Amino acid sequence: TVVLPLLAIKNARVFIIEAGGSFDLLTQYIRSHGKKITQMTFDRKNPIAINPFSESYEALEKILEEEAFLLQQREVGAEEALIKVIHRHTEKIQEILDSPVANTPENNENNINGATQKSAEENRDILSEMVMALRNMITGGMPQEEARFTLADFNLISETLVEAIKECKENNVPQVLIQHIVEYFEKKSKTINKEYLARRLDEMARTMKSFTTMPTKSRFFNRPSEALMDSDYMHINLGFLQ
Repeated sequence: TVVLPLLAIKNARVFIIEAGGSFDLLTQYIRSHGKKITQMTFDRKNPIAINPFSESYEALEKILEEEAFLLQQREVGAEEALIKVIHRHTEKIQEILDSPVANTPENNENNINGATQKSAEENRDILSEMVMALRNMITGGMPQEEARFTLADFNLISETLVEAIKECKENNVPQVLIQHIVEYFEKKSKTINKEYLARRLDEMARTMKSFTTMPTKSRFFNRPSEALMDSDYMHINLGFLQ
């Protein structure tokens, strides 16, 4: 297996996604050698809560810090600062997705070796992680839907997500869930002036709503949860989702 050399020599973070439990023994072996393990199994009888937006307030805090820095530097006015910060994040996402070398072995090895320079926590972009989760919920991973997803769409969902998080914080919502985000998308689609954006927001909201109305999805993804811990090795067994 390539997993053990990656862990032992490169000190890489390894993600295994499978169905059937083929990697259970390997996971036990790696755990016995002191590596930090996260193991999840999708089981109808014992649903695990995985809220992709559990760290929304931490993301908002970082975004507001970046906004304050821009205002302090007087780079932009008060009305433009937050939008500029959000767009910087979405542009980085688009650059990564568009990069022809993003997934080459050479680039992956550089990323692995570079991981020893700085901790993953220091380099995390929580907002971008949540935006990517939203994108996946909207497109369903379908190639034709992902192909039509533009930078303007990234900006739209990023801005709307931050607005939804701010509203939840103002209303003292303990943890932001996908249902809160869907509700805000629906509300914004009814109040925004531009017809195309209104249609696009409504379309996105209707697609994401399956994560709040379908029991199979909502039991796993529309419940409060702890943030996933930083791990050396993550093993996800898709179980009945295969």
